[in-house]
Amino acid sequence: MTLNEYQQKTHETAVYPQECAKEYLLLGLAGEVGEICNKYKKTIRDSKPIDKDDMISELGDAMWYVSELCNLYKIELEYCHRSIKLSKNSAFYSLINILNQTALIANLYEQKRDEIQSGDTINRIRFILEYIYSLCYNFDIDPDEILTKNIAKLQDRKNRGVIQGSGDNRWP
Repeated sequence: MTLNEYQQKTHETAVYPQECAKEYLLLGLAGEVGEICNKYKKTIRDSKPIDKDDMISELGDAMWYVSELCNLYKIELEYCHRSIKLSKNSAFYSLINILNQTALIANLYEQKRDEIQSGDTINRIRFILEYIYSLCYNFDIDPDEILTKNIAKLQDRKNRGVIQGSGDNRWP
């Protein structure tokens, strides 16, 4: 699946109020990254390896928000991906910097400078993608697996009529 195909499919599962889309998406991304931080913190505390399937699911949720931010700003996800530098930053560094870049986009939004003309928002999204891919490297996860499993999970929820709601295991 290409990143643009993923972007199109995420938009088919997007249900949120458009009048506050930026706030919703930025808070959602920060929340998902917070969940990843918490799970990673527990691996440090307990000296245990990460639960790979759990991390794939959480990274997929974070990617959904990145994809929807791209849709909102009318940016192709593949365009952002083309210019990232695949780095091998630590998981700690990557997680903190995803939160930092998300906050910087929120700051641009609050200052009414988040429109694409400035290029700042695109650059922040590029950095977020770079750090997500760095996490994939750290956790030995194929980024394509994240996209594929995330779309499968969302399509299943959509088919069962539980796309809205909360929690990973939703039932009508």
